[in-house]
Amino acid sequence: MSSKDLEISKARLKKVGSREKRSAAGKAPVPFRNSAMLAILYVIATMLFAVGMMAWTYPLTGFRQWYKHLPLAIVLMVFAVICARVMLRLVARDVLKRNSRLLMLCIIAMFSMLFQSVCLAFMSRPEVQSLFPFETLQVCHFLFPYIFAPAMAALLAGPAAGVSFGIGMVFINLLFVTSEAAMLPAFTAGTAAAVVVPRLIAKVRRRVALLRSFAAAFTIQLLGIAVFLGVKLVSGDMHDLGESFATLGGISVFAVVATAFSVAFAYVATILLLPVMEHLFAATSNIRLNEFTDLGNPLLQRLSLEAPGTYHHCIVVATLAAAAADRIAANSLLARVGAYYHDIGKLTKPSFYSENVGADRHNPHEGLSPNMSAVIIGAHVKEGMGMSLHHNLPPPIHDIVREHHGTSVMSWFLHKAKEEAKAKSKNGDEKNSHSPVDESQFRYPGPRPTTKEAAIVMLADSVEAASRSLERPTRANIENMVESIVNGKIKDEQLDSSPLTFLDVVSIKRSFASSLTNILHARVPYPKDEDQKGRGEEKQKEPANEADGGNTEASAEN
Repeated sequence: MSSKDLEISKARLKKVGSREKRSAAGKAPVPFRNSAMLAILYVIATMLFAVGMMAWTYPLTGFRQWYKHLPLAIVLMVFAVICARVMLRLVARDVLKRNSRLLMLCIIAMFSMLFQSVCLAFMSRPEVQSLFPFETLQVCHFLFPYIFAPAMAALLAGPAAGVSFGIGMVFINLLFVTSEAAMLPAFTAGTAAAVVVPRLIAKVRRRVALLRSFAAAFTIQLLGIAVFLGVKLVSGDMHDLGESFATLGGISVFAVVATAFSVAFAYVATILLLPVMEHLFAATSNIRLNEFTDLGNPLLQRLSLEAPGTYHHCIVVATLAAAAADRIAANSLLARVGAYYHDIGKLTKPSFYSENVGADRHNPHEGLSPNMSAVIIGAHVKEGMGMSLHHNLPPPIHDIVREHHGTSVMSWFLHKAKEEAKAKSKNGDEKNSHSPVDESQFRYPGPRPTTKEAAIVMLADSVEAASRSLERPTRANIENMVESIVNGKIKDEQLDSSPLTFLDVVSIKRSFASSLTNILHARVPYPKDEDQKGRGEEKQKEPANEADGGNTEASAEN
C-alpha cells in the first residue's frame, strides 16, 4: 500500500472512530433502574394509592368507618399482586425483568382505580340518586371501565401481560364494589374483560380497528348484566330495588347504557393515554409501529434514492421476516418494520456495499486492506443506531438495527486477510509471517439478538444476501442454502441469546425456503421472431462483462 493510500486509510479510521463516539454518546438513557427493591416500592405505592381512594370514596357512600374494611382490602390487594406476579412469571417473564414495565403497569392500575373512584363518588351524590327509582350504589359498578387496564397492558406489554395484569385487576376492582349483590357480576365482568380483551386487540394496528375491538368487548361486558339480573331473580331481593319488574327493566336499561358509556370512556382514555405512556416508558404498541410501515417515510425514501440496492434488499428481507414471524407466532409487524430500517446505517457510505455497486462500476474494496474494509462495513451498525435515535424510531426497531448482525464474522474479508497473510509468508516477509489474523477484528460489534424478531431479521438478512449468489435458484438449492446459513449462525452461537426454540428454527427454515422459492421463481421465456433471435445470437457472441469482481462475495456481508 502506498503512503497516500495509508494516509487515506488512517483518515477513514479516524472518521469512523469519531462517528462511533458520537453514536455511543447518543444512546438512549435508561430511564429506570432494574432493582427488586424498587419493584416492591412500586407495588407498595400502588397499594397505598388504593387505600387513599378508599378513604376518599367510602365516606361518600355512607361507610364512615371505612377502615374496618381495610383488612379485607389488603387481602384482596395481596391476592391480586400474587396472581399477577405468578401469571407474568409463567407467560410474560420479560415484563418482570424491567422495572419500567412494572411501574407502567402500576400507573395503569392507579388510573383504573381513579376512574372507578370517580364513578363511585358521582353515583353516591344525593342529587344523582334522586334521579333513579333504585339504589344507585348497587348498579354503579356498570360504569367501571373494566376494559381499560387489560387493554392498555396488552397494547404496551403484549397480550400475555394484558391477561396476567387483567386477572390481578379483577380483585382490585372489588375494592370499589360496595354492594354484596354486585360482587359476583363485577367479578364476572372483570374476568371476561381480562381474558377476552387482550386477545381481541393482540393484532390491532389501527385506531379504527381498536374501536371495533372495544365494540366487540362491549358484548362481553353484557355478561355482567346477565349475571347481575340472574342474582337478583334467584335471591328474591326484588324489594330492595323496587316492587315490580318494571323497575328491574329500568335497571337493565341503565346497566346497558352505563356499560356502553364505560366502554366508550375506556376507548377515549386508551387513545389519549397511549402516546403518553409510550413516550414515558419507551414502550411501543402495534399502533405506533404501523405508522413506520409507510414506504413514504422520509428515511426510506432517502434509502431508495441514495442506496436503491439496499432499499430493495430491505424490502425482500421484510417479506421473508414477516412470513417467518407469522409461522412461529412472533410479532410479524415488528419483524417487518425492523427489516425495513435495519440497514439505514449504509446511507453514510452506500457505494461501499455490493448491492449498490453496478456490474460496470469499480469495486471500492479492491484498493483497501481487509481490515479497513471490515471497519467500514461494520460501522454501518453503529451508524444505523445513531440515525435511528436521530429520527426517533421506536425502541424495538432501534434494537433490531443494533442486533441484526450480532457478533457475526465478516467471512469474505477474513478470508481475504488470511490469503494475504499466506502470500506474505510465501514471499518471505518475516515481519508478518508469524502474526496470525485476529478474527475479532472481522466481527460485528454486537450484541447478539435478544428477541425472536431480531433473530428472524438476522437470519433473513443473511439468507437474502446469499440467495443473490445462487446460479440456479431451484427449490433444492434454496433449501440447502438456507440450511447452511441458519446452521452456521447456530454454530457461531449467534442465536444463543434469543428465545427461539429448535422447533421455531425449523419453521423459520421452511418459511424462508418457501418465500425465496416464490421470489426467485423462473420465468417462461417470451417467443421471439426471426429478427430478434438473430440480434440475440449476436449479443451472445460478445465477451461477458467481468467487472463484478468480489461484489457477489461481498454481498454476504450485508
